[in-house]
Amino acid sequence: MMTHYREYELVVILSPELSIEQAKETLEEIFQEFQVKNLNLDIKGRQDLQYERRKFTSGIYVFGDFIMDKNKTSELKFKLQTHPKILQFYLKKSSKKKDIIQKKSN
Repeated sequence: MMTHYREYELVVILSPELSIEQAKETLEEIFQEFQVKNLNLDIKGRQDLQYERRKFTSGIYVFGDFIMDKNKTSELKFKLQTHPKILQFYLKKSSKKKDIIQKKSN
């Protein structure tokens, strides 16, 4: 059986109620659940939002890239959409690399 991995890019805006460390931990927990590889998070800190989201006027911006099983993408999107501390996110396939195919050993 083969697993198709794909590289993704992500922008997340988290609740300003979190500390920077809590924001990082929140995302790392989510990504650990989905067994992502080569997780690279760049936390830009608190910034004003262009418009109000869930009654907040600022949020913690995080940019990231990672590799994960492409069959789990919709599950990850659902998790990010429904997480109470995530105000907004944008997830896309990376334009940097092609798919990675790895054989699963049983």
